[in-house]
Amino acid sequence: MSSADDLALKGQAVEEWIDLRFFRPVGIRIARALEPSSVSADQVTMWSLWIGLLAAHLFVYANPWINAAAFVLVVFADLLDSADGQLARLRGTASRTGRIMDGFADNLRWVATYVHVAVRLLILGWGWRAVALAVFAGVCHSLKSATVDFVHGAYLEVAFDKGRVELPEDLEPVVGARWWWKAATSFYASFTRNQAVLFPHTITLIRRSRAAGIGDDVRARWAKEQRGPLAACPWIGQNAHIALLGAATISGQAWMFLAAGAAMVLIAAGIVLSHERTARRALAS
Repeated sequence: MSSADDLALKGQAVEEWIDLRFFRPVGIRIARALEPSSVSADQVTMWSLWIGLLAAHLFVYANPWINAAAFVLVVFADLLDSADGQLARLRGTASRTGRIMDGFADNLRWVATYVHVAVRLLILGWGWRAVALAVFAGVCHSLKSATVDFVHGAYLEVAFDKGRVELPEDLEPVVGARWWWKAATSFYASFTRNQAVLFPHTITLIRRSRAAGIGDDVRARWAKEQRGPLAACPWIGQNAHIALLGAATISGQAWMFLAAGAAMVLIAAGIVLSHERTARRALAS
């Protein structure tokens, strides 16, 4: 793989099959087309957000053709979500600010999706059950996102000393910022603290690794023992949610998106438990 292609990837070990064969290859083509232009990675992030918000609105309508169009827009928004980070890496402008804004925009897209699916069910007469199910599924989605993001980041840092997981003590105070940046950093801080609550032993392992280092044997064993959690992540990741959203809404069974999405949190729980057992063993070695 060329160095340019390397820049397109976060790390092949944590990339999903569909990412490696579709989202990343198409995303890097978009990024390369935009590289000579004045379009910034943050602008691409905003394009992804606005297209995602339009797609979310279209899921209100119980029409398979409209929902199919919405699904196409969701995929396009995700391609732009892939392209923004790749564009930043190609230009050497990748930053913590860009990561925060990218995560915040992605979160807004999914919040809008859950709200509009709930509105659709309200129109169909579900009443309070639609709101309750949407809120519960949305909370579960947040936990699953935190799980997948942390498992991937911790794997790269502990196994290969590549990248850096954001810890609560790494968060920086926000002073004199505009409301949208305050909202984005507040979301990011909450996201980071939730990960620390879910993975306390892994957080301790990462702190130890940064302070005193860990042996190559521990890194190798960690990489081997993370195969299970890594293999399970695609079942609760963004691509799984996109596929579920399209299948449920186009078939006219929008409630299945919320119900199945909520049930997927059980897989996340298994990932967290397995991940933490591995961390405890590494700390004891």
